[in-house]
Amino acid sequence: MYTRQGKCSSFGGSQDTGVGKTETLALYPLTLARKLDEPIYNQNYCAMRWDYRAIQKALGVSRNEALVWLRHQEILVCANGATVACVPVDYGPARSTGRLIDLGPKVLEVLRLATDDIVSVALPDACALAD
Repeated sequence: MYTRQGKCSSFGGSQDTGVGKTETLALYPLTLARKLDEPIYNQNYCAMRWDYRAIQKALGVSRNEALVWLRHQEILVCANGATVACVPVDYGPARSTGRLIDLGPKVLEVLRLATDDIVSVALPDACALAD
């Protein structure tokens, strides 16, 4: 695992008007971003600007295999003396925001965070080359 620090923000769920009503997730193309607050989904989810090619290269696998691998990883997000294990579900945040990671609203609540607060993120080694 290696760590990075940066700004965070919230995304997903029925209250997220920043995503379209039919916008799906990069790692789960049949799931709508606005549905992530439904009880069938893990509320501890995140999105980062994953470098799929670097993951493919590090693991020696195809793009699809890299995506499957990424779906099963645990991303540790730390702030305010607490840590939450998150599951990757999407690609983002937009580069123009200057943010490192988008988090589900529940994660922000548990970690007592607001948009643009700084978090530490621990990533699997195969993501170490991620942009």
